[in-house]
Amino acid sequence: MIKTRFFLVSVSLLLFLSGLALPQSGTTGAIEGKVTDEEGNFLPGAEVKLTSPDLIGGPQVKISTAEGKFRFVALPRGTYSLEALLPGFVPDKIEGIKLFVGQTVTIDLMLKIGTLSEEI
Repeated sequence: MIKTRFFLVSVSLLLFLSGLALPQSGTTGAIEGKVTDEEGNFLPGAEVKLTSPDLIGGPQVKISTAEGKFRFVALPRGTYSLEALLPGFVPDKIEGIKLFVGQTVTIDLMLKIGTLSEEI
């Protein structure tokens, strides 16, 4: 009798806790990718800016890693714009990125070498 009661309480507790975990993990998505130049070389230190009217708290900014990678997590469902900036390069911007709950979208950005100009 005690073993049966313990089993039922354990199963009930497990079902209750798993029900709480699912809504929390299923309400966001992620956007990740890498920043490269025209030849496919990684560009570390690039500023990657994520914007959206659906983004709580305004734009988010990440700096690309030594492998040119970036990752934005815990994003609400919505439509996003992604822009990469690095001095000496022409910025690259991608708009209209649709993100759904539980989805990870991979977007790679390519920066072209900028032209040098001199003022006299």
